[in-house]
Amino acid sequence: MARAGSLQRRLNEREKEMEADERDRQKEREELEDIRKKLLEDGHPDPEAEMERVNYANLFIIILGASLVAAFLTITTHFSIMWSVCLL
Repeated sequence: MARAGSLQRRLNEREKEMEADERDRQKEREELEDIRKKLLEDGHPDPEAEMERVNYANLFIIILGASLVAAFLTITTHFSIMWSVCLL
């Protein structure tokens, strides 16, 4: 019986996460549409290309951030191993 309750609780939590994710995606779509409208109002010659450029820049930042985190974890792992060997 406890398993069923635990499973149901996890399912409920997952459903709430999915709803929150959808709200976040909707908010992001609305923000992007606002930016697109602002570019049009300002007379930007190619708002779609500008939006694409911004999206690529954001993707680059995300990838760079993930790479830096991976490098940091690798360095700290190696340091931890070296420290363990020194203590032997």
